[in-house]
Amino acid sequence: RRVHGGFCVISMSHSQFDDLLLQRWRELHERGDVFVTGITQREVKVLPGSFGLVGIYEPMRVEKKRPGVDCFSKLSVYEEFDDSLFNFTKVKPAEILFRLKLDDEPSIVSADSVSNPSQAIVHKPNASEQLEESDDDDEDTDSCSHVVMINASPIFEGHFLLCLYLEECLPQILSPDVLFLALQMVQMSSRMDLKLSFNSLAAFASVNHLHFQGMYTADMLPNGLFPVEKCPVRYLVHCAGGNVGEDGQAPMIRVSELENWPVRGFLIDVEESDQLNTDVIQGLSDVAGTMICQFLEHNVPHNLLISSLGRRIYVFPRQPQSVCKDGGLIAAYAEASGVFPSLTEQELHTRTEESLVVDMERYISLSEEEFNSVKERFLQSCQSLEES
Repeated sequence: RRVHGGFCVISMSHSQFDDLLLQRWRELHERGDVFVTGITQREVKVLPGSFGLVGIYEPMRVEKKRPGVDCFSKLSVYEEFDDSLFNFTKVKPAEILFRLKLDDEPSIVSADSVSNPSQAIVHKPNASEQLEESDDDDEDTDSCSHVVMINASPIFEGHFLLCLYLEECLPQILSPDVLFLALQMVQMSSRMDLKLSFNSLAAFASVNHLHFQGMYTADMLPNGLFPVEKCPVRYLVHCAGGNVGEDGQAPMIRVSELENWPVRGFLIDVEESDQLNTDVIQGLSDVAGTMICQFLEHNVPHNLLISSLGRRIYVFPRQPQSVCKDGGLIAAYAEASGVFPSLTEQELHTRTEESLVVDMERYISLSEEEFNSVKERFLQSCQSLEES
């Protein structure tokens, strides 16, 4: 640890993205005046049954969680950004962990430089000790527009928000380019338990301001896996995506559908033997982005879970959250993936896998007919993607 030019400089190696994030997250958590709620009283229970569903209860999160918008009235996956509502430009400065540069060489900007990114000291994750000061203030300011901040009401350790293009105030809508940037951030980690998630509008995104949620799950979930990550899949198709290489071929991205899981969904991934280079990341972004564009066109709410350091993207097209307004299951990415925060301790200990499976099928999952329509539209668009 050294001081350079008035900024705190921390030497980075490839895995120190995680170390820096967790170090600063824990420091703020221990302060007690930055987070709205904490995880010190969290209780976790794995429910008996074949799916391994997980229940969580954190009393402070129930009592003090920062209010969002009226979730149940949301019917559309698209709304214009509304500055009069809560958004992430209004958080306390102390909630910001650091800024990111997501370009050809993704890197971290020290949190001490957040207020003035044009003077940032940059930490390269792929070098053991490399420091840079930007010579181009305008370029550096633009490329540091991505912010990592705490989730002020966390469920997991290290629970954070990735806010892309924070000051541009974009609505909560995914595109292939946005997904590519998120996968770039994941590449800065070396921890297999790092997950990234996305809730669309009408799928319990509580803030209409472009963001992902990130979290580390090893301390809470068995083997650090969401239950859905152990779910079998049925192969559907390989789709070409990304740039054409020197061999004249674009990366082939595998698309499967979940089998024997209460919420119908897809897994978009690559073979374990495939090197996860920029072209493959672009391919994953293109194929998953094509699917998301179909959802947006037909107003299909959706949740995503990104795992395995970006190799796997679980996609859940789903019913709109308005179906839950009369006491139904409040369900976002966590519930679709098999993790259920409880409102009371009694609820934690009385919930059963059988009852939750019924709720997942009733309040989240598309019907078989609806899902098949979504699947057929995607397969057609996937063919168009290959032809282009």
